[in-house]
Amino acid sequence: MAMSNAERQRIYRKSRRTAGDNGERQLNVWVTTHAAQSLTYLAKYHGVTKREMLERLISAEDARVTHGMSEAEIDRYVTE
Repeated sequence: MAMSNAERQRIYRKSRRTAGDNGERQLNVWVTTHAAQSLTYLAKYHGVTKREMLERLISAEDARVTHGMSEAEIDRYVTE
């Protein structure tokens, strides 16, 4: 018996959790129109997808925040 679309989607989404180096997670969020447009402009300007641009922005901010933190501070940062 063939799988339904819902079954195929469930299997695909579950497989994403272990994809790549560290798995992937799906985000579903509402943002302001301005933020959405800015993400579109930034991605186009840098020649990347919106996903790549968002990942770059998040990673850069995380690196900025954690730069110079001690191990104890980083432990608190990732557990709180």
